[in-house]
Amino acid sequence: MPSRVLRVMVVTALVCAATFTAEVGPGKGPGKGPEALADALAVLKVNDPRLLDREVTQFAAGLGVNPAPLRSAMANLLFRSRSLDGIDLARPALMAWRPQEPSLVAIIPLSDRRSFLESFGAGFAGDAPLIRVGERDGTVVFTQNGNDGLLEYRLLVSDRAAYLASTTALCRELAEYPLQTLTSEAPLMFTASSEFLMRLSAQSDDLSSDLTPEQRKATEALAPGIVGMQKATRAGMQAFLGQLLSAELSVRPDAQGTMNFALQLQAKPDSALAVWIANQRNSPSRLLPIVRSEHSAFTVSGNIVWQGQAERLGRVFTEVLKESYAERWTPMVDENWIALWNLLDRAGPFALAADVDLKNGKPISESRYLGDQPRAQEVMSLITLVSQSLTGTVGEAVAAGSATGYREQDPAGERVLVSNERHLVSVQSSMRSAVEVATELVTRSQTTGAPEGQAGVLQVSTNLTPLIRTLAVLMGGEVQPGLPTAICGLNIKTGLPGQLIAEGTFPAPAVAQLFRDSGLIQFSDNPEAVPPPRKRR
Repeated sequence: MPSRVLRVMVVTALVCAATFTAEVGPGKGPGKGPEALADALAVLKVNDPRLLDREVTQFAAGLGVNPAPLRSAMANLLFRSRSLDGIDLARPALMAWRPQEPSLVAIIPLSDRRSFLESFGAGFAGDAPLIRVGERDGTVVFTQNGNDGLLEYRLLVSDRAAYLASTTALCRELAEYPLQTLTSEAPLMFTASSEFLMRLSAQSDDLSSDLTPEQRKATEALAPGIVGMQKATRAGMQAFLGQLLSAELSVRPDAQGTMNFALQLQAKPDSALAVWIANQRNSPSRLLPIVRSEHSAFTVSGNIVWQGQAERLGRVFTEVLKESYAERWTPMVDENWIALWNLLDRAGPFALAADVDLKNGKPISESRYLGDQPRAQEVMSLITLVSQSLTGTVGEAVAAGSATGYREQDPAGERVLVSNERHLVSVQSSMRSAVEVATELVTRSQTTGAPEGQAGVLQVSTNLTPLIRTLAVLMGGEVQPGLPTAICGLNIKTGLPGQLIAEGTFPAPAVAQLFRDSGLIQFSDNPEAVPPPRKRR
């Protein structure tokens, strides 16, 4: 059986719509429809449950594991049920969230009402479960512990469907409007208003909410930087979500089983986010081919017009660094730090690649960064001044082709930062000489090649093959040179005015085969067991 991490990865890749999107939102309610959906903040519509169930089952079969836990996780997410028993997967289902408590509304098609009632009511993502307490007015009564006390739900169960709402009247009204699915709709769609997303963020971002006061004080004392970063990230996320009008995510598998995600974020008109989006330009990357290699496990490239956002990002990190280096953070460091982010705000296209490999049975790695920077040498000088002031170390001066800079040694290998009049290059490597790598990048950057990849603002790619190959050996397995390639991609681009679109892919069949062929997942008599990789001979 795959580990808990693997289960989370699979379910997230398959149905991560549950935290981002829906079809009915404030001001977007249907012209004719039940009152329970007219003011919905978010709606999750499962247009083809059978297709999603098939993809989950096939993924588990590819891994060679029992599909029951993954199917149960899907039932929990899509139907608030502990299993798919009694649910008619041939018809669409819907869940929605209203502004007032009890907020949940659901329409679930049934094939067996008794089996469904035995499984329904599971909690999800920290929500308390729904507890069946009796029957009243022809409905089943459920209660749930909410933030402000005990909530009561009614479930109207017919031979064909179950309708969940806060009152019997709303349940009966839901029953009068059967769900319809358009042929063009994706198997899973979720749309949410800004208000709903901000509520989710407020509930989930506080990682220390379950800690006692003593534990929280200890955490702040041991890792003040992490706590500060958490606070800054939460504030930044709230500011971002507050500028959104809505978000919509669709999940659509193709004929080969690859899951395709499309997330559309619509900014509020005249917001700072809408203005920022309007100034972005979709383009492929010409720097990515320079830094990427056949061993690259992770790449990111982009051409972002920052418009002051880099300076804001610098301010987010300022408080974190001040806490971590309180004794070394002087007015001069603060001045250099601000000047550095002012220059980074004017940066051009950039690309980063990270490689992993094995040498004598041990993992080795290398990261390469190349950025267009019209004032690259000033940027490098400021980085050097800040770094030396905070760490107290001075690197060794080096040259890499037409670029100059410094080299440092640390436990992770050799680190080099160099620049010339046009480019900033950063390399960290335990594979080979970082100076040699930097020289190669500087030389290759002097010749402009054809752009590659999708046109967008930011492109991210993860090749799971080298990661899994390395992990298998570290766990005692043998080297598997012929593993299949499994690449997950994400491309963020601009669309209509004020619109950002993130399109991603998760090649489920290739990922399943990769885990099986690597030896990380094997058949077992115990479906919950995770067997070790095959041993080296």
